Amino acid sequence: MCKQILLSHVLQVDATSAKYIDPSVRGKAKQGTVWGYNGDVRRPYVLYDFLTHGKRDGPEAFLKQYHGWLQCDAHSVYDQIFAPVDAAPDRPVPIEVGCWAHGRRKFYDAREQNKEAFVVLDWIGSLYKWERKLKKSSDEERLAMRQQYAVPVLNDVFAWCREHRNEYLPKDPLSGAIQYALNHEAALRRYCDDGRLDIDNNAAERILRLIAIGRKNWLFYGSERGGRTGAVLHSILASAKRNGLNEFVYLCDVLDRLADLSSESELDDLLPDQWKPAS
Repeated sequence: MCKQILLSHVLQVDATSAKYIDPSVRGKAKQGTVWGYNGDVRRPYVLYDFLTHGKRDGPEAFLKQYHGWLQCDAHSVYDQIFAPVDAAPDRPVPIEVGCWAHGRRKFYDAREQNKEAFVVLDWIGSLYKWERKLKKSSDEERLAMRQQYAVPVLNDVFAWCREHRNEYLPKDPLSGAIQYALNHEAALRRYCDDGRLDIDNNAAERILRLIAIGRKNWLFYGSERGGRTGAVLHSILASAKRNGLNEFVYLCDVLDRLADLSSESELDDLLPDQWKPAS
């Protein structure tokens, strides 16, 4: 699944914290990170990667061979992925796609202190209204309609931001929202360049609910190795669920059939989007 998901036209990524037990530390659990990767419709897999830290070398190593569209929030941990300082001139790198859910959240948080934020919120609301209308459209239709209707709205949003960028104090929430939008303008516009892209990264955030709910139930991983094993099991079950399978039936059947495989190529038949129950 790792090999296949890196062939996605667009890949979404997000991260959340998860505690684990380190035998060298007594009395409390240490903080780790689970990275979640969500493949596109042709590679419908969900992958989790557990690391004992939240540094950039985690996603950087996982995405080293990925050169498609990469949708994520604007966290600085991704900067080196999109613009590696030591990359060869001819080395392709992922193309950043921004997340309007994060962009909208900045203006939403500023709305009580600055009513002017509602101007931008209304525009962003119209962008999402069009996305709901285009949900069942083809990629070609979605691209054409975005170019016709979404791009002019985006032009209004960023023109307003440039016009009002110096009217608010640096610590004003609306000033932060405006600066965020302008700093990431190219990435926030990019979903209008391809009909296969989403307006936001919410699908990647949703796959992390499995980890967030788990934190309330199992509290922590028993060890660093347990975190890695947990990520593997989460990946298999979440991918099965995404493909509409009964996770328990799928897992039991795969475990039973693995022992009889004669070559690695036969693993393709066990992928959740290609699996069929044994007769």
